[in-house]
Amino acid sequence: MIDDELEAWSASERQKVMDYLRKQEGLTHGAVGDWPAWRLATRISVWAVESVRSPGAIGWWVICGDLPTDYCSGGPDCRIPRAAVGKLVQRWRDALSQYRDGDPTIGDLGIQGEFAPLLRTRVEALSELLADDANWPDEPF
Repeated sequence: MIDDELEAWSASERQKVMDYLRKQEGLTHGAVGDWPAWRLATRISVWAVESVRSPGAIGWWVICGDLPTDYCSGGPDCRIPRAAVGKLVQRWRDALSQYRDGDPTIGDLGIQGEFAPLLRTRVEALSELLADDANWPDEPF
């Protein structure tokens, strides 16, 4: 990918993350990273979001791209992007396991039920990415 294209994609994804965070009621956060902490350009980006209580520390992670935009806490068990993606995949998997065809939404995700098949494919693809160490250099799991 040409550097200019990657820069433009990254800037667009960052803006989506910032817009998403603005809509989350009760979520207080610090700065969003200037660049994704992990990416599969131009499909997925994972962003570190600064903690308000501990400036300079990661308080949240946001995933964005060709999948639902979602976030999770960056607590002690979730300090690296791979762990954050794993946490989100498990959340989505749990919501899908409770979903029944015809339900208006998928669990508490706020995702329309009609998108369940698409979410399942994203969960499967992300699970494969998580399992392959080559996708996560220098990140244990």
